[in-house]
Formats: sequence, structure tokens, C-alpha cells
Amino acid sequence: MNKGDLVNLYAYSPHDSDLANRIIHTGIFLERDRDEPDGGWVVLVEGIPRVFVRTWWKCKLINNEQENV
Repeated sequence: MNKGDLVNLYAYSPHDSDLANRIIHTGIFLERDRDEPDGGWVVLVEGIPRVFVRTWWKCKLINNEQENV
């Protein structure tokens, strides 16, 4: 992902559940988070930069999702 890409964020779930497939947030990717030990993403959501840790979140490019439909 590159800065400025539009992304969807999903709650991490090891199973193919409704929660794993439901878009929780949509935002603009800013950068990879380097402070979190597990890594993550910094995404601008509703005008606020937020950190989404990989342990709890999945981040996918919207363009890639549309291509896979």
C-alpha cells in the first residue's frame, strides 16, 4: 500500500465469519506503524489518524477488492 490509497479495515478473525467479512472502517492509508511490536497501519479515518494493529485488524486496498469481485 502507498500513502493516499483508499483502504477498508476489517476486524481480525481466524474464521470466515460475518465479523471477518464486514467493513468496520474505510479510510486513507498514511503509513506503516513502526512503534507497535506486531506492526500495523496508520489510517486517516473521519479526519483522525488512527493506528490499527495487525493483531486485531486486517487492512485491504479497495482497488484490490474491486478487482477480485
